[in-house]
Amino acid sequence: MAIKDIDRLLGGFRRFQQAYYGGRREPVDLLVREGQAPKVMGVACCESRVEPAIITECDPGDLFIASARSNGHSPASACGGG
Repeated sequence: MAIKDIDRLLGGFRRFQQAYYGGRREPVDLLVREGQAPKVMGVACCESRVEPAIITECDPGDLFIASARSNGHSPASACGGG
């Protein structure tokens, strides 16, 4: 990874902090004070193209996502389901 790539990541992180958390401190502070209690757990593939919280427009703490490697879990039929 080149320095320009690291600078790009750091710049993106700073913009994310300002744009996403800049005006939304309450949800994050609440999670720090009271802990997390996500209502939904999902299993997602380990990959870099899709972020479940972003595409579902969830707030921090809404989802618990277990990242699994592709084809690394049993199909529902093997567990007596679907």
